[in-house]
Amino acid sequence: MPIRSTQAKGPYIGVNPVYVAPTSPVVSPTWFRLGTFAHTAFQITAPTNSIALYTLPIKGVLHAVHVVPTVQFAGAGMTSYRVECGILGELDRYTPLYDVLIATPSATEKQMILLNPPSQESLSGTSALLITAVSDVNLSLSTAGSLYVNALISVTP
Repeated sequence: MPIRSTQAKGPYIGVNPVYVAPTSPVVSPTWFRLGTFAHTAFQITAPTNSIALYTLPIKGVLHAVHVVPTVQFAGAGMTSYRVECGILGELDRYTPLYDVLIATPSATEKQMILLNPPSQESLSGTSALLITAVSDVNLSLSTAGSLYVNALISVTP
């Protein structure tokens, strides 16, 4: 797979999103907080784990994704702890692997990971957005870390 740049790009740069709960998507693109995850959410005795974040409604469109580490990840013997967002079968569709073990958490908009993904439209209401954690050792060895995920979503008329 080709490596994509982790620099922010696209039409949403500099926009301070207003996050709302993902209860009823709207016609105009709206930022949704899809979840906050501590390292314990990913802990299993394996080096990879995926968590379902959101299922697009029928005619739902995903425009952009933010993955924001808030507490640096750590763990016994870990030299890599990366996360990515995508769909089943293409786990890095929206964000490439991003190492949150070495990421410096920041609350500033400029330091968020913002990748303008290929527009994803759901015709069936079954396109689930996943976040996947990948480590060089079992994820059960993590001792610290948290992040949250936001998505810019709309519904076509």
